[in-house]
Amino acid sequence: MRGRVAKLSGLVACGLMALSVPTAHAATLVTNGGFETGSFSGWTLTGNTGFTGVDGNAHSGSFAAFLGAVGSNTFLSQTLNTTAGTQYDLTFWLANDGGRPNDFGVSFNGIALTGGGSPALPITNANSFPYTEYSFDVTATGALTALVFDVRQDPAFFHLDDVSVVALSATPLPAALPLFGAGLGLLGFIGRRKKKKGLPMAA
Repeated sequence: MRGRVAKLSGLVACGLMALSVPTAHAATLVTNGGFETGSFSGWTLTGNTGFTGVDGNAHSGSFAAFLGAVGSNTFLSQTLNTTAGTQYDLTFWLANDGGRPNDFGVSFNGIALTGGGSPALPITNANSFPYTEYSFDVTATGALTALVFDVRQDPAFFHLDDVSVVALSATPLPAALPLFGAGLGLLGFIGRRKKKKGLPMAA
């Protein structure tokens, strides 16, 4: 009996170790969110498209978008395949060279987003700041959802990188979790049997 308890304790330990291993992140819905194609592939540019492009001033990887439309706004957009009623985590990294006038906003499903980082969105005439993460919990209402960045930067540029939209769903259980649960259950069962028979528990 002592050997069986030791084996089950080992199973429980293995289960705990498996639980501590991070699970893989869900894939982003955004195509070319890091602009690593070296272009706006997957994106649509409308409005004032002057002084916009992709270069090496990246937050991560090799490329990022630079957005510096003068006098009116650039609209950088992508239509995402979503599930109605599902919540998503929208994140991106943004930097600003400074100089005025400038403005930067984001909408998801036609709704302008506010807050998310510092300076908070929507940004108007912000001073320069380094790459800063912005994060929002958003909800889709249909199978197709528009993600739109609305940008103007007359004297310099905003820099945008690592755009991601990931479903906020329950984290998949590690494969070892059922084994972990079974081990706990068997340990409890053995403990109850020993107690019932009046036998001392193994140390």
